[in-house]
Amino acid sequence: MLVRLFAVALLFCLPALSPAGAVTFNFAAFADDIAATSGFERNWSDVAASGGISTIGSFSGRTLTRNGLGITASGSNADGTFADAFLDSSTRLGPAGLGVCSTGPSAGISSGCASGEGTAPEDDNVSGSRGGETLTLSFSRPVAFSLITFRDRIHQVLATGEVRINGSLVSILNGELARPSDLSRLAGLTDFDFTYAGDQFYVSKVVVAPVPLPGTLSLALAASGILCACARSRRA
Repeated sequence: MLVRLFAVALLFCLPALSPAGAVTFNFAAFADDIAATSGFERNWSDVAASGGISTIGSFSGRTLTRNGLGITASGSNADGTFADAFLDSSTRLGPAGLGVCSTGPSAGISSGCASGEGTAPEDDNVSGSRGGETLTLSFSRPVAFSLITFRDRIHQVLATGEVRINGSLVSILNGELARPSDLSRLAGLTDFDFTYAGDQFYVSKVVVAPVPLPGTLSLALAASGILCACARSRRA
């Protein structure tokens, strides 16, 4: 009977342990699609409230889900005043991505940072505005990053610079994290804070894959071990 119970436990664990495919969130492309569809750039909360658009997926509340993985973007600043994640579209200099807008909307305008509409279109990346801004990405499951790309304030690849991720200062080289160990250090978490550290930036794209929960892995290994032991005892 015990063997059967562990076999059932292992069966339920297998989906969580199966290698999950990578999921790409191309914020620069999302921003371009949103601007083309709505006519203007938008804060994350505005896009979420509209239900999303077909090219990037649908929202449930503030969460966008793609390939079974949910993501929520939000913004904050050190002053504690209005802030939201902002999807900035391409210019002739290049694509952008996710930044932070710390300029509140005014009457009839959904985003204070939208080019051609807002009162502060330059307040659209992660910068020192309002004491320093933070872009937060929250996932529905623990993830591991295989890629994070950054653009600078004029939409060029962030050639060199520094960003704080979850409080730790990391170096950027050619638009990506300079040290692979900085990517591996982030594995297994759900929430990631990208904070201004002297270089204005956009998070342009991330590629992530869900990782199994530690408890699920332990249970599966225990169940597998008992099944193997029972199989050996039967052969003896």
